[in-house]
Amino acid sequence: MVGITAGRKAISQETFDSAVEENIAEFDMEAGEAVTSAVEEFKLQGVDLSCIIRARGGGNADKHPVAQALACVLQAADTQARKASTAADLTKALAAFTDLVACEDKDTRAQALAVAAKQGAVAHLAALARTLNDHGAANAPALVAALAALAAVLGCDAARSKLTDVDATLLCSVVERHADDAAVVEVAARAAAAAADKHEGNKCALVDAGLGERLVTALGGPAAGHPGAVIAASAALRSPATADDVRPVTSRAFQNGRMLAKAGAPAALLAILQRGDGELARPDVAAAVCGALKRLAVNDEICVEFADAGGVDTCLQVLRQGLGIAAVVRSAAGLLRQLAGSDSVKAALVAGGSLQLIVRALSAQAASPGALEQVMGLLSTLMLRNPEAAAAAAEAGCLEAVLEVMAADADAAPEPGDTRSAAQWAQRQACMALRNAVARSPELRAPLLAAGAEPLLRAAQRRHPAACAEVGAAALRDLGLEDYLVQC
Repeated sequence: MVGITAGRKAISQETFDSAVEENIAEFDMEAGEAVTSAVEEFKLQGVDLSCIIRARGGGNADKHPVAQALACVLQAADTQARKASTAADLTKALAAFTDLVACEDKDTRAQALAVAAKQGAVAHLAALARTLNDHGAANAPALVAALAALAAVLGCDAARSKLTDVDATLLCSVVERHADDAAVVEVAARAAAAAADKHEGNKCALVDAGLGERLVTALGGPAAGHPGAVIAASAALRSPATADDVRPVTSRAFQNGRMLAKAGAPAALLAILQRGDGELARPDVAAAVCGALKRLAVNDEICVEFADAGGVDTCLQVLRQGLGIAAVVRSAAGLLRQLAGSDSVKAALVAGGSLQLIVRALSAQAASPGALEQVMGLLSTLMLRNPEAAAAAAEAGCLEAVLEVMAADADAAPEPGDTRSAAQWAQRQACMALRNAVARSPELRAPLLAAGAEPLLRAAQRRHPAACAEVGAAALRDLGLEDYLVQC
C-alpha cells in the first residue's frame, strides 16, 4: 500500500515486509541483503521510510530494545499504581525509553520511532500522563518524564497520526493544571508542538481544545522566565498556524492563527521580547519568539495591534542586537517582513530606521542565504507600491547593498545541485527588491543600471533559473530594458 506522508510517498510496514520476502524467495537473497535491496528500491521511488522497521519480519518488533523499554515503563507504572514501587522507578524507566527514541543518530532514531509507534507508545504514554496529571503536583517529576517521552515519540509521522482529540485535550489540561510549573509547561508544549508538526488534524484539535488560552496563561507566570518553556511554547503556538501538511486539500492555518491571536498569544510573546533580560536575552529565545509571532500576524488588524503595543520598535531592537547571529536575523527580519504587509506598519518601519538596519544586516550576514532572503524580502515589501520608501532606501544605501549581495553570488563557484540551493531564494528576493524599487520610481533606473544591475540580474537568471528567471525578467523590464528574457 502506497500513500502520501509529509509531501512524500509512504508505504505500510506490510508492503515493505512483502518486498523483503519477495527478494528472498525470487532472487535467493540472504535476509540482510534482501532488506538492503528493498530499502534502496523504495528510496529510488522517493518513498519515505522513516516510519518503517527495516528488518526481516519488521512487523514483529516485540524483541526490539524500544519495545522492551516500553514494556518496562508499563510495568513500572503498574507497580507504582499498586504502591509496589516509587515514582522514581517509573521516572527512571521513562528516561531509559526516551534515550532510545531520541538518540542522535538519524537512522537509529527513525527505526526506534517506528517501533515505538507500532507498539502503541502514543496511547500508552498519553494514558500514563493522564493518570499522573490527575494525581496533581506530587507526581510532577514522573509527569515531566512521561511527557518528554511522548514528545520524543511524536517525532514520527506514524505516531502523530495516532494522537486522538482526547490526547490533545490532555496536553491542554496539563498546561492549565501545572501553569506555575515551568518544567511541566515546557514538556507539555514540546509534546504539543511535536504533535502539530506537519499534521493538520492535530493542529486543529489542539487549537480547538484551548491550547492558545492555556499557553498564554502559563506565559504570564513562572514559565515566562524559563528559556526552555518559552522556546517550547513558541513552537507550540507557531506550528498550528503553519500550513506544512500537504495531505489535506485545504489548511486551517490562517484561522488557527487568528484564534491564537484572539487568545492573546502575540501580546504574551511580545512581553517576553520586551523583557529580554538575563536568560531571555539568549539568541535561541529571540529567534523562537519571533518565529512564532511571524505565523500569528495573519491579518492587518493583528499587525496593527502588535505595532501599537510597541512591537515594531521591539523587533527592530531585537534585530539590532542580533545582527551577528543568523538565526536571529532570519527570524526577526521574517517577522518584520510579515508586519510590513500592513501599510501603516510599513510607514512606521521606514520612519523607525529599518532601512539603515537592513544595510547593516546585509553586510553582517553576507554568508547566510537564509538571513539574506528574509532581509531582502523585508526591503522588497517595504518598497512595494511605495515610491517614498524606494527613494529612502536608495538614499540609505539599501540598493547598493543588494547589488553587492548579487555580485557575491555571481562571483561564487557553482554549487552541486544549485537549483535547490538556499542562495537561489536570496537572489530571488534581490531581483524583487530591484523591481519594486523602480516600478514606481523611474528616476532610480539610471543609477541602478550605471551601478551594474543589468548584468547581475542576468547572472541571477542564468544561475538560478527556477527561482529567478521570471522575477529577473520583470526587474529588467521595469528597468526599461526591452530584451529582458533569459539569455542563454
